[in-house]
Amino acid sequence: MPEDSRICAADDGLAMGEEFLLYDLGRIPWWQTQVIYAALADLGRRALVFCEPDRPFYCLGYHDSVELLDLAYLTEQGIPVMRRDLGGGLVYLHPGQFFYQIVLPKTSPLFTLNRPKFYGQFLEPVAAALRGLGIPATYVPVADIWAGGRKISGNGAGEIGETVVLSGNVLTHFDTAGFLAGLKFDSPLQKQVVSSKVQTYVGWLSRLSSEYSEVCQALEEQLAGVLGPLCRTEVDPSLEKKMQELKPVYLDPSRLMEYGRSKRRRPASFKVAESVNVDYLPIQKAGLTWDVVGVRIKGKYTENYMEKGD
Repeated sequence: MPEDSRICAADDGLAMGEEFLLYDLGRIPWWQTQVIYAALADLGRRALVFCEPDRPFYCLGYHDSVELLDLAYLTEQGIPVMRRDLGGGLVYLHPGQFFYQIVLPKTSPLFTLNRPKFYGQFLEPVAAALRGLGIPATYVPVADIWAGGRKISGNGAGEIGETVVLSGNVLTHFDTAGFLAGLKFDSPLQKQVVSSKVQTYVGWLSRLSSEYSEVCQALEEQLAGVLGPLCRTEVDPSLEKKMQELKPVYLDPSRLMEYGRSKRRRPASFKVAESVNVDYLPIQKAGLTWDVVGVRIKGKYTENYMEKGD
């Protein structure tokens, strides 16, 4: 345990004030990985959470359309889906990904509407922690961490009441085939290009021999430099009760349909990584429909693919 951390109870008055509570939870039920920070926000607790899901699931960002997903396939396969309160894109989460989540009040001096500054103050230390474990990690604004030209950590943030939350992951493993299997595509060409670019730009830390506990300790040491002294604690009855209260809200199927902000039938742009997008751009030419897929990097098309549609 780092020198600037201590053990405390969740109802410790000091911890509930200026110091951050540290919940190092290990592998937990998949839905809790997204509900715990909402519960902490509702309880008004400053917190840093480390956890890992116990099974694969898809998690939509707050603004994502559910039509990104093949719900019939996911239902058949028994793969759950939920929508989080935070921004960022659709993600496929499973064991082998470590999550770090920071919950703080809007009154905190760490909160700013300057997105690069907000993300950078937390993600630079995360990248430093990974470098300490032998990974050449670099923070890529606004919300990614890359190593060796590939994304190894995605992050999102959002406001929950009077609280702001940042959530990110460290990809020690990523099931590319599993991720692609649950997506809905407009054409075979779009699927082919998205598959190729995910494999090119999304990586995982195969060189990371550290266990979950070592990764979390490295993150704890670096983030304590930003958050200040941390109080280690466990899930107490109040937090457990709040999570159980929120569970049916977050797992309600209607939440998937109602919260997406996209008005299109299906979003035509698929975000692979920071500044890397695959756009579906069908055109009519000579009385025929042509599937056109463009790869857009930093706002400029670098590759274009076209084939005759159905």
